[in-house]
Amino acid sequence: MRKDKTLLCMMGICLVLFVSGTFFDEPVEWFMAEHGLDVISVVAAAIGPLPPYVLLAVCFSYLSNENKYYGIVSLVFSLVAGWSLFHLFMGGIVLVTFVVVIGLLLYFFVRWSTGKMESSEVNRKKIIAVIGVIVIALIVVEVMKVIFARPRFIYLDELDASFSPWYVIHQPSLLDDRCKSFPSGHAMSASLLYLWTYFGKGKKWKTAVAIGFAIFVSIGRMMCGMHYLSDVAMGMFIGYGVVYLFGNMLEYRL
Repeated sequence: MRKDKTLLCMMGICLVLFVSGTFFDEPVEWFMAEHGLDVISVVAAAIGPLPPYVLLAVCFSYLSNENKYYGIVSLVFSLVAGWSLFHLFMGGIVLVTFVVVIGLLLYFFVRWSTGKMESSEVNRKKIIAVIGVIVIALIVVEVMKVIFARPRFIYLDELDASFSPWYVIHQPSLLDDRCKSFPSGHAMSASLLYLWTYFGKGKKWKTAVAIGFAIFVSIGRMMCGMHYLSDVAMGMFIGYGVVYLFGNMLEYRL
């Protein structure tokens, strides 16, 4: 079976960084927080969650050819992508306006792009596989966040807590986002952009963009004190892991 060597390499790098973070999380995070740039942190926070929303908008737009109600789901994910992109910068009616405008523009772009895709059983199975692996990644990350309940670095003083490594399990926290440091959902979401490389042409430049995007988001999340090195490394590993699962599904099922 043909393997994606770049993907396997990234998974290996993520594991090395994860192990390194297990021993050096605290000093690395102090360095990142003290020398980080606010603009990188804010941009990373805004764009990090976009890949799953955009990919799901694309998937349901394609499926709307067989069921029109899927088009509504695609529109919802397009609007959610718009909200994710702008909610950190504005609020009120201005935010609503930007979300609606950008969401609709994204929706119509997605409709146009999926309209050019060939309607075939193979493509349909690919689309369903993408939806499946994205859902798996989101569930795995959220369950781990609740179970480990690791306090975020930026909230240690507010929580009257001290640094603790990822493997120290705290009281499970379902709603308190301040205690959802491990693993990084932004890093996982950003790494899912790699799914893009399995569609269309130009795999090499798409791969470079996808990896660069995930690295930028991960660095930004450490700079703002929301995540440690082990958090983003595990988040990326989960993301690349489900992409690897997707690749195997293509190999064996399609």
